[in-house]
Amino acid sequence: MDNTQKKPVWIVAGPTASGKSALAVELAEKHEGVVINADSMQIYREIPVISAQPSLEERHQVPHLLYGFHPITEHYSAAEWAARAAQAIDETFANGQQPILVGGSGLYLKALTDGFSPMPEVAPTVRRHVCDLYDMLGPVGFHASLEKIDPVIAKRLHPTDRQRCIRAREIYEVSGEPLSAWQARPKHKIAPHLDFKSLVLLPNRAWLHERINRRFEIMAEIGALQEAEAVNQMNITEPTTGMRAVGLQALRDHSEGFLTLEEAIEQGQTLTRQYAKRQYTWFRGQELPNTLAIDNTDPAAVAAIAPHFA
Repeated sequence: MDNTQKKPVWIVAGPTASGKSALAVELAEKHEGVVINADSMQIYREIPVISAQPSLEERHQVPHLLYGFHPITEHYSAAEWAARAAQAIDETFANGQQPILVGGSGLYLKALTDGFSPMPEVAPTVRRHVCDLYDMLGPVGFHASLEKIDPVIAKRLHPTDRQRCIRAREIYEVSGEPLSAWQARPKHKIAPHLDFKSLVLLPNRAWLHERINRRFEIMAEIGALQEAEAVNQMNITEPTTGMRAVGLQALRDHSEGFLTLEEAIEQGQTLTRQYAKRQYTWFRGQELPNTLAIDNTDPAAVAAIAPHFA
């Protein structure tokens, strides 16, 4: 199938707080679009404020899909999201509307645009065993044991990258093969019938940092503290993906009296700026299909958006 036969899907990507959601709504209003979430934390129903999900006002302006549908107590993978996103895209086209993916999770977007390697299922009992092993051995000891079974993956991971270290070990536990071997297999293409056009927002860093700082302060005022308290009351013991939402732990620590509110906000702001820096690096090094990268604080650059999606 050549590109002239494929259906065009628009992607609006970039670091957190760069203005992706507002731009996606603007595009959707002009082009009968549907905004489809491509952010790994905005899928969780318990943390709409902490994960900066679109406001109710924005959701009333245009249709939004795949926001706040998954419980924070359960894992969710990029492959699962890609399958669900592909279905949402097909349904959007069937309704005569334009799908617009928006988010800052590069691995989610790559799973959809490039496909993903097949992986074995991991039972909850195996995951708990590996989590316990990580806690027992500690980051350095666990990483050393991982290096023996999968040196390729171990070389890529820092010992304190708990989630990915655990993921590598649990894949080996259930299959007897290292994660690197699974990743080397041919990728499963999930959306060969789609043609993606990507816009990556890379705004001025000082502008972005100011937005990040102010947004976290506002989040604390409009419900983030209550969300953190509610998560604490759930007594979640397993380190699920959603528990890694940036700023959640700082607010949980405040809720439990370990940090003042000022300290929690400052820590959340710092962690969010660090996350944005990693996103900048990722989007510059891992180009998405048909990408236009712009500094959206530059009016001249913004003028190029409409022709790109024409």
